[in-house]
Amino acid sequence: INAEYGVRDMLSKDPSLIKEKEKRNVSVLHLAAIRGFLPLASEILAVAPQLLYFQDDLGQSALHHACSNGHPDFAVEMLKRGGYALFSLVDSQGNSPLALACQNGHSQTVRALLVQAFSLDDFEEKPKVSLSPRKKEEKQRALKDKIKEKEKEKEKEKEKEKEKE
Repeated sequence: INAEYGVRDMLSKDPSLIKEKEKRNVSVLHLAAIRGFLPLASEILAVAPQLLYFQDDLGQSALHHACSNGHPDFAVEMLKRGGYALFSLVDSQGNSPLALACQNGHSQTVRALLVQAFSLDDFEEKPKVSLSPRKKEEKQRALKDKIKEKEKEKEKEKEKEKEKE
C-alpha cells in the first residue's frame, strides 16, 4: 500500500509520468495491475484512458498482468471499461488474459472474468473462449482436416459421375 501512495505522490507532483514507460515498455497502469492497485488504476485511466489497451513489449495489456497475478477485482474493472476487445486481446505468445489466469492457477480471477465477460454489452452472442494457443492450433488443424476430407469426398463423387458417363 505504501508503494501505491508513493506512486500517487509522484504522479501528483509530475502528471507527465503517467505517459512514461519502463524498459519493457511497461506503463504505470501495467505496474498498478501487477500489484492490484485498483484505485490508482482508476485515477490513471481518468487522466490517460488510452493506456487501457496499451501493450508492453510482450504484447500484454494491464488486464493480462492483473490476470497473471491473480487480481480479480482489478481484472473485472478493466473488462468493464474495455469490453470484448480487451477480453479477447492476445499477447505475443497468443495468450488471452483468461488463459494467463488459468495457467497461473488463479481460479477466482478466472471465475470473475467469465462472469463479467458473459455480461458485457458488446457481445452479440456468448464468446467462444480459447484457453490456450495450443487448443486454437488443434481446432484449426481439425478444421483443415475436415475441409480436406470434404474436398476428397467431392473428388470421389466427381470421379464416380465421370465413370457413369
